[in-house]
Amino acid sequence: MNNMKYKFFNYLVFLSASLFLLNSCIKNEVTDLGDSGKTLLKFQEAPENQIFFSPFSDTRPVSLFSLRRDVNSQNELNKSATVTVKFDAAGIARYNTAHGSNFERLPDSLFTLGQSFTKTGTDTYSATFGPGEFAKEFIINLNGAKWDLSKRYAFPVTILDPGGLTISTDKEEVIPLVSIKNQWDGVYSVVSGSVIRYTSPGVPAGDNLSGSLVGNPDVVLSTVGPTTVEISNHRWANTNPLGVAGIDNLRATIDPVTNLVTMRALGNASLANWEGKPNYYDPATKTFYLAFKWNPTGATREYEIVLKYKGPR
Repeated sequence: MNNMKYKFFNYLVFLSASLFLLNSCIKNEVTDLGDSGKTLLKFQEAPENQIFFSPFSDTRPVSLFSLRRDVNSQNELNKSATVTVKFDAAGIARYNTAHGSNFERLPDSLFTLGQSFTKTGTDTYSATFGPGEFAKEFIINLNGAKWDLSKRYAFPVTILDPGGLTISTDKEEVIPLVSIKNQWDGVYSVVSGSVIRYTSPGVPAGDNLSGSLVGNPDVVLSTVGPTTVEISNHRWANTNPLGVAGIDNLRATIDPVTNLVTMRALGNASLANWEGKPNYYDPATKTFYLAFKWNPTGATREYEIVLKYKGPR
């Protein structure tokens, strides 16, 4: 019996200590490190912040990025700090070169600044952390009525003046990428389809890459223009994990009046609609019926696929 009492007493001590530690963690939002740490400044979204919208014609607030200070003490949190960021024009060129994209600078004519940041110079913007503030959001009021659907915009920034704080390593720059989706943008499931590979015209390869597309993973259609989407994650047959090579930047352009689709690939000029096969979009069911061929005079490829809208990307 004494042994049971001893165990029960130990259990109560352990439970009390646990509750005390838990309560301490809840009350203390800032762990005071004294002189052992530095107050860091960083972009939360670095290095990229991809933002997508459905088309709109009013003006809406949009957060492009946020700056956070990670303080080392309650005393540091109670201080004010004014920080400045600078638009990095070269960042757009670097991103486009690395990703084969065509982003442009988000023009000033499309937005006004929110309350947190103010423009303090040529392409520089400042914000002040008040006592107790951990983060500042760079919010713009974006005018959707002025947006050109054929454009994709970027607004890369770097920390110019950390206001006495220490810039966190690898968190000193961010590039918000802003795109408006057209009505066909989204994730699509593979309903049916097939692909045939040939070693030469009329001679099927007979390999495992040819056959049914049923069971393949979802396909992504991304806006690249008012009536054009880029198709990605398309695979060979028989649930093969390999993506289809040789037709980089596969694109579908939809006629909004007839719903007919024109296929092409920026990476292969020979890709075109498969004559005599359906190429159209059914708006009632949000389904694409696509058929296209490439390399018609050599190792021909014939691809048919039916894609049904599943949800937004």
